[in-house]
Amino acid sequence: MSGITESYIEIMNLVYAYPERIDAGDFAGVGELFADAVFETEGGQPLVGSRAVQENFERWTRRYPDDGTPKTRHCIHNPIVEIDEANGSAVVRYYVTVFQRTPDFPLQPVWANRYEDRFVARTAAGVMPTGADSGTCPGTSAPISCRPRLRGREESPSEILCGCPGDWKDAAR
Repeated sequence: MSGITESYIEIMNLVYAYPERIDAGDFAGVGELFADAVFETEGGQPLVGSRAVQENFERWTRRYPDDGTPKTRHCIHNPIVEIDEANGSAVVRYYVTVFQRTPDFPLQPVWANRYEDRFVARTAAGVMPTGADSGTCPGTSAPISCRPRLRGREESPSEILCGCPGDWKDAAR
């Protein structure tokens, strides 16, 4: 096993960007992560681009007026990272547990899921990554899945394409 590489750090920073933004109530920032995506929720209309994703989070995710956040902590755990530097690709599998506490609601887990994100290194040709979640745990909300928009051509319905800074691009949630 090799040491921690720059690619590993960039990829994991992208994985952690979504929970950081959603927990901060930064739905515009969440939308930016999905700027180049067609974002689909189970039974919902596809959301195209960052503005549509932002508006969806603003509509469906409660933010509390005292601090503008959903009062959540998305905790990513057990990441398994497989990087293929030669092919410029990577896969990250991990679990997410969301905790919430409000003045009227004691700290407790409110949601859990498992994700598998697929990444590709960006190139001058604009190659983008894909990723997918693997469904929610029983008793939780509907899964979110996305499909990429690559030069106007749709790919697999369980894939996602997100616009993020850096040499790697990610499927964030």
